[in-house]
Order: sequence, then C-alpha cells, then structure tokens
Amino acid sequence: MRQLTQDEVDTFRRVSKCAIDGRLALRYQAIWFSHLGKSVQEIAELLDVSVESVRNWIHIFEEDGFEGLADDWRSGRPPKANEAYIERLLDMVHISSLRAEHGEQGPLPSGWQPERSCSNRPRRSS
Repeated sequence: MRQLTQDEVDTFRRVSKCAIDGRLALRYQAIWFSHLGKSVQEIAELLDVSVESVRNWIHIFEEDGFEGLADDWRSGRPPKANEAYIERLLDMVHISSLRAEHGEQGPLPSGWQPERSCSNRPRRSS
C-alpha cells in the first residue's frame, strides 16, 4: 500500500477517535497498520480477520479513501409491521382509550373501520 498523505494521517487520527461502528474502526486499523509497514498477513492476524478482507479494505481505501471504507446501506430483515399495520394498531389503541374514558369495557367490535371510528385521531408523523 502507498504511504498515507499528511491529510490522510490527520483524517485518520480525527475519525478513528470517534468511530462508533466497530466494523469501520477495524477497517481504519487495518489501513493504519498497513501505513506502519505491517504485511497483509500480520494485519489479518492482529485484527483476527481474513487476509482477503484486509486486501479488500486496502484496495477500497486506495480507490475511494476513508469514505469508501464505510458500509453501504444494507436492507436487512424486512420489518414485520408495515405502515398499514401500524396505523391500524394506533387506531385500536385510540379507540380503546376512548372507550375507557367513557367507561366501556370488552373487546373492540369486529369489523370496525378505523377511518370512520378514528377520523379525529392524530396521525403518526413521518
């Protein structure tokens, strides 16, 4: 790997102190160790990662700098509750609280329409 410029050294020192993401901090450490002259194998052993990961991080850094080391957005697991479900749940809670205020008990009526039943309920802000 090429030597870091003074600007890159300064950037590394600034961002490595406040890196919250553990994966990103690990990548920064790999770049720093490479800058200090450690081999890819030594870095992999020090950081307990694969040699391929270290090579990949160095390549990404040389192409895109520190910004390239950040994770791209990951979709992850889709949410179980979609917007329609959340709105319906909020409507049910609102109806329950209104019923409780008026001393009513028991389950919510089946087939209730949240649009009609709770038209005055405040909506979630996005």
